[in-house]
Amino acid sequence: MIQTGVYQRIDSNTPQSTPDKDLVENAKHGGTECFERLVQRYYENIFRYVVNRVGDRQEAEDITQNTFFNVFKGLESFNSKYSFKTWLFSIAHNCMVSYLRRKKPTEQLYENACARPSHEKQMDDADQLQMVWEAARKLPPDQFTALWLRYNEAMDNRSIAYAMGKSSVNVRVLLHRARNSLADILKTEQ
Repeated sequence: MIQTGVYQRIDSNTPQSTPDKDLVENAKHGGTECFERLVQRYYENIFRYVVNRVGDRQEAEDITQNTFFNVFKGLESFNSKYSFKTWLFSIAHNCMVSYLRRKKPTEQLYENACARPSHEKQMDDADQLQMVWEAARKLPPDQFTALWLRYNEAMDNRSIAYAMGKSSVNVRVLLHRARNSLADILKTEQ
């Protein structure tokens, strides 16, 4: 990094391991390259989170892009004492909730992208994981979100609470209920 005036310029030769905090601070002061790096770093994570919730790749792409647009607009309000990743997922969560509220109630929310494998055929881990997440889509939105952030994004309960705007205790309850409900769903589908 090179110190220049009010902020530090991230050298283009700086490795991918530049901390989020440095990239955000530089992006706040007009460092568009730094913001692009943040987008590159987190785009796939946000997209996977959204597509697994809404079930449609095109709509997930739109929501993901809207998320990063909102992040860019709100960079000045980001408090660097918190995790950027957590803040980013809270914005993605809010964008997704807004989308789901606008979606017509008569539309089917989730469609099965592919037929389930037959029980005679032995499923590999990827198929089993896909089956679990397809079942998880049937959970209430808050339970699904808590599960996704915990298991796919490896967030701790405190970070999940911040991202969802809930208390840590509420997140523990959501995760407990989600696991129990998911187990029930999987039992009935076998």
